[in-house]
Amino acid sequence: MTMLGMHWHDAFIIWSFVWIAVLNIPPGSTQIISAYRLNFLHGLISSIVAFACMFGYIHENFAAMASVAYFAVDFVNILLNDFVWKVKSYQTPTARYVEYFHHILCGGFGVFCQIYYKDVCTLDENPFIKFMLAELSTPFLIAWRYYPHNALGAIFAVLFFSVRIVYHGGFLIPTFMEQCNRTVSFRFGLLYTAMNVFFLVMIAAKLYRKIKGDKKEKKLSGGDVTKSKKDK
Repeated sequence: MTMLGMHWHDAFIIWSFVWIAVLNIPPGSTQIISAYRLNFLHGLISSIVAFACMFGYIHENFAAMASVAYFAVDFVNILLNDFVWKVKSYQTPTARYVEYFHHILCGGFGVFCQIYYKDVCTLDENPFIKFMLAELSTPFLIAWRYYPHNALGAIFAVLFFSVRIVYHGGFLIPTFMEQCNRTVSFRFGLLYTAMNVFFLVMIAAKLYRKIKGDKKEKKLSGGDVTKSKKDK
């Protein structure tokens, strides 16, 4: 039986309060750790509610708004931190611009699907729900940022590639192009795929630098140990 059936406006308000509360837990919304916590919990919770909706346990309005509200709340917080509070970002300028684009694209797509998917698709369910599975890799990304172990980075990269590139890009988007307005699905699919390929290149480059740096550090440490033994 489907639970938590309500109008999407009400679900959006509820989830917005949830994410605002998460963001403002001490040390507060201007701190990097708070952004990490919000992103981690959104990745975890949105994946859970997406699966619950796909198996018929949670109404799609409540499930979809978990992510739409997150993108809205986090986007506003990013703008406040960048232009009002002037907080130094943990991201490079390029990555920050991509973050803006990511939030606008995904949040906007979520709203569009919620309002219009029955008009432009022959689907019986909101397609945004399955795109929410893109967040499966996010908890591992945040864990990797906080605990920079190569294993966490590798798990994140594998999940990212499997869900966003293989499942979404190779299966879900082509399927939607057959069942939805081709112009709408093609434009979103092109932007979504291009964004994720860009992300994938950035991930691969970061993993390469991290692994290379670890090997260099290990080599230097080994050299120091050898030198110390010789000195003795």
